[in-house]
Order: sequence, then C-alpha cells, then structure tokens
Amino acid sequence: MKKTVLFAFLSLSFGFFAQEFSQSVGGQVLVGTYQKESVFGESNDITLVPGIVYKATLGFELTSNKSFAVSAYPFFGLYYNSNFGGYAGVQVPIMAEFYFGEIEDNNFNVGLGLAWGHITQGGSGGSVFGPQVAVGGQVYFLDRMVGVRTAYTLGLNKSKDDFYFRDDRRMFSISLLYPIGQ
Repeated sequence: MKKTVLFAFLSLSFGFFAQEFSQSVGGQVLVGTYQKESVFGESNDITLVPGIVYKATLGFELTSNKSFAVSAYPFFGLYYNSNFGGYAGVQVPIMAEFYFGEIEDNNFNVGLGLAWGHITQGGSGGSVFGPQVAVGGQVYFLDRMVGVRTAYTLGLNKSKDDFYFRDDRRMFSISLLYPIGQ
C-alpha cells in the first residue's frame, strides 16, 4: 500500500512539470585506472578505450531556465593495438542532473549518480562500480549544437583476492555529444 501511494504521489508530482525527452550520440574516451598493492609488489594499470556513447535524458522543467533530469549514458568501445592486443570497454551510468539553461539548447549541467563499467585487455583492467559525478554542457558550434561531458567514477568494489593491501579502481571519461532529433 505504501509503495502504491508513493508511486502515485511521484507520478502526480512530476505530472505538474513540463517534461521533455532528448537524446544525443557521440564519441567518448573511457579511462580506467587500477592500482593494486600486495606483498608481491605494486601494479598500476591505466587503460584507454575510445567508443560510442548514447545519451537519453528525461527532463522536468523547474523554472524557465532550470531543469532536473534523469539521464543514462551507455558506452561501448573497442580498440586494437598490434603491440598490446585488443581492448574492450563498457560503461552504464544512471544520473540525476541539474541543467542551467534549456536542456535542448545552450546549457551547463552537473550530475550525480551510479555507474558500472568494465575494461578488459588481457589480464589487466576490470570492473568499476560506484558513484559518478559529472559536469557538462552544450553550445552552438558552427551552427550545430555540440555537447561536452566529463565524468569521474570512484570504484567501491574490490578484487576477490584477499592478499591486496590496496585495491583502488577509478574511471574517467570525456564525451563529445551531438543531439539527435532536433
């Protein structure tokens, strides 16, 4: 009963705000850093994977130039280097964002959410799960709307091996986005 009342309240609350759906597609570079320290020594791996990112945003207008939005930024990337072999990366962040300016026009935005990502290259890399903070915006460039986004994910998950003194995992990303459907 409580869940039904809460769902109805949230549905009605968001119904009073103007809603808009926007989407973008673009390129992203995902960087994974993995630092491990044990009695056997220390290893520091940094892996870069370029790929494609898609942005889906459902925005709720708070005032004429401020909005709250829920966004997803799924990413998939591949990279092959004849010296090191192939790299693959995925990331799925879900964000709560505040937009200053119109969502589909010039804006600045900040976001906080959760992300899971995985980069693999032979024996290095691994999964990163944790909170993500992001900053971005979009402007007109050569008569076309262009968005830029940077994000940082702090990995809260650790290796399954018990003999590591330190096991730090992080992901960084930078994206260049082009709105579609405008």
